[in-house]
Amino acid sequence: EATQSRAGLVHHFTKAEGTHSVLLRPVADLLPSYRCRGACFSDRLLGAFGFNPLIDRPVLILKGERYCVPVPSLAVLAATRGLYYDCLERLPDSERKRFMTWFGFAFESYVGKLLRSSIDCSSVWSEPKYAGPRGEMGGPDWVARVANTVLAIECRSGRLHKRAKTEADYDEIAALLHRNVLDTLLKLPAKIEDLASGSAGIELDQGLDYMPIVVIYEPLHPHAMFISMIREELSSQNLGDMEFELMSVEDLEYWLAWSQYGNICQVLREKWSDPDTRDSDTRSYLGRRARDTGIKEFRHPLLEAEFNRFWHDAVPELWARIRNPPLSGAGESVDSVS
Repeated sequence: EATQSRAGLVHHFTKAEGTHSVLLRPVADLLPSYRCRGACFSDRLLGAFGFNPLIDRPVLILKGERYCVPVPSLAVLAATRGLYYDCLERLPDSERKRFMTWFGFAFESYVGKLLRSSIDCSSVWSEPKYAGPRGEMGGPDWVARVANTVLAIECRSGRLHKRAKTEADYDEIAALLHRNVLDTLLKLPAKIEDLASGSAGIELDQGLDYMPIVVIYEPLHPHAMFISMIREELSSQNLGDMEFELMSVEDLEYWLAWSQYGNICQVLREKWSDPDTRDSDTRSYLGRRARDTGIKEFRHPLLEAEFNRFWHDAVPELWARIRNPPLSGAGESVDSVS
């Protein structure tokens, strides 16, 4: 009952957009999706997992033409980012490959834009190309120096298909983990060695610390479980002591925004040094740090400017009221407008 009005809004929106068949599903279809896997989830935990039948169709049809949205955020996801997956999976194979190639370059470019808007541009380099024993070699996608630390950043835009997200297809998940993360991490030590020796063509001081970072398009949940799987594989390759950070692009945005409050490399080292936080996702860790230090909200300056531009163009009247709130006692308060 508490979500009925919100579900009604979602249903109205989807009918207007002609996509309500994508968003709606009978509740009877949902329950077997869990039972057939022997899963045992309480309702309050439905939104906590990245593998969830509700990702496909988040609005449930109940008896008597009533609707329910168990996880409202998934309804928003289906009507926004979810369209990317729906459209992509309907493209012919040749066009899908072309788009994914383009998207990979666009994703890598965006990561560089975030770095250059947070770190001195003279200390950020795109993938260096240099001569190696087997011909031309490529370094990390991005190299950035922050004080006495060098960030070796690889970008991977691959993502799971929607079916793997709704059914928790283990084979596809394992393949993505190897392709996007493990194979990338296994190559990073050699690339870092070339950076440190100077053979990669970037002039860096001797004795600097290096931080391996892999940035992926979207987060992997539950994060700690995936990190554990990755560490097991690294141990089998005698790299069990390798420190690294796996970030979604949203994690990266938050991490770079932390530069307003302190050294971003230091905060990552502190995360790694605590066994309780070492394998947690970056964004959650920074959220806890922000609360502990009294920081109410922080956002990357680049995104802040884009959000402000959006509100200014989309809802100019609301924007004007937020920027120039009425005097106390004269209409709505700033909090109610916000």
